[in-house]
Amino acid sequence: LTGQIMSAGGLASRIVNFAILLVGRIRGGLAMVNSVASLFFGNISGSAVADVSSVGSVMIPMMKKNGYDADYSVGVTISSAIQGVVVPPSHNLVLYSLAAGGVSIASLFMAGIVPGVIMLIALMITSYLIARKRGYRKADPIPRSQIGSVLLHGFLSLSPAVIILGGIMSGIFTATESGALACIYSFILASFVYKELPLSGLFMVLKRTLKTVSMVFFLIAASAAFGWVLAFLQIPSAITDLMLGISDNPIIILLIINILLLLLGAPMDMAPMILIMTPILLPVVTSFGMDPVQ
Repeated sequence: LTGQIMSAGGLASRIVNFAILLVGRIRGGLAMVNSVASLFFGNISGSAVADVSSVGSVMIPMMKKNGYDADYSVGVTISSAIQGVVVPPSHNLVLYSLAAGGVSIASLFMAGIVPGVIMLIALMITSYLIARKRGYRKADPIPRSQIGSVLLHGFLSLSPAVIILGGIMSGIFTATESGALACIYSFILASFVYKELPLSGLFMVLKRTLKTVSMVFFLIAASAAFGWVLAFLQIPSAITDLMLGISDNPIIILLIINILLLLLGAPMDMAPMILIMTPILLPVVTSFGMDPVQ
């Protein structure tokens, strides 16, 4: 709901301006801005789909207008949006916690930070190299008179992530309470401060959220039944024996799992894949002492 409110309330464009201020003056800066903005917005929405629809609607036209190829603009957007799946507070990590039988959500959120930063650095290096090769120019600078405003609105727009992560890590709020407070804060910001989300538009935001959440609840219910059937048929132990029969080297097993998830990830969305594959693969990796968070 927080991500939907921010998407409809114009917070994505303010996050983009904040990212332009940070990295826009580097060659190929708009591609880097796209990556940084996706990290920031994904950090709040936790959704690659919300990231593409919000940041992409601002960044793709801006990149094309500044001479970037259309296919490259789209490629950067969808590649950088994946950060929203990894960096906290990703709802995919919450789904994994449910599927894995209650792994600490706070630990999962902390574990997503370093991979998210590594992905951002890799995207920015790639963007810089391609920009030099193709001659893409820097982003237009933010006027000095607007820097203070851009910083203020950037920090305000990123505050929901601070509320969620700060509340959970400090132990003041549970994950659910932090999410609820972030929803209220985002609504006040979008409707009463920026006034880009009128009360009449709130119905569509709630409708889109209800549609997504209903789908996730159905997936959780179906995966619970699926997990019971797997356990009854002893399929996880059979798959564990199969993989350990191929190799007892944990690195080889992890490479096989990565290839499997890559192939399944092409046709399958993230949420159902987490809910379906976790009961199958988790016993495999825990059998050689791997931490469920990793």
